[in-house]
Amino acid sequence: MDETTAMTPKDAANQFHELVKYIKAEFDSTLSCIAFCDGEATDLSHAFEFLGSEDVNPEELMRQYQANRRTRRRAKEANEQWRVLHEIVVRLGLLHELSQGKREIRSVIKTQAARHYTVRSREDLQNHFDRAKLRHTVNTGTDV
Repeated sequence: MDETTAMTPKDAANQFHELVKYIKAEFDSTLSCIAFCDGEATDLSHAFEFLGSEDVNPEELMRQYQANRRTRRRAKEANEQWRVLHEIVVRLGLLHELSQGKREIRSVIKTQAARHYTVRSREDLQNHFDRAKLRHTVNTGTDV
């Protein structure tokens, strides 16, 4: 396997976690946009109802209202699509599970970094193993 392009489990967990966070953020963003548009539409509707043409330009209010409804429609359609993924993320508890998985991978990496080989029979080789591990640590900044 080519080490320059290989994805590690830690990389995969990070990317997967970021993707799940993105799904949640996009779903929440569309909900916020819909809520804002609903409030703005109410304000514009009340402007038509209570303000006269000397206070506001009715044509401008209508243009703003149409833009509002188009924006809301786009947000609602996007929300319907994001909802599918968001429900999977919530149902499976992916955000929590991926956070836990990232912690576990870091723990495994830490455990692996602390490992060292202990000779079983040839005690004269132990110093060589210890020096090789030290060289690797100094050269790469990580343990074998």
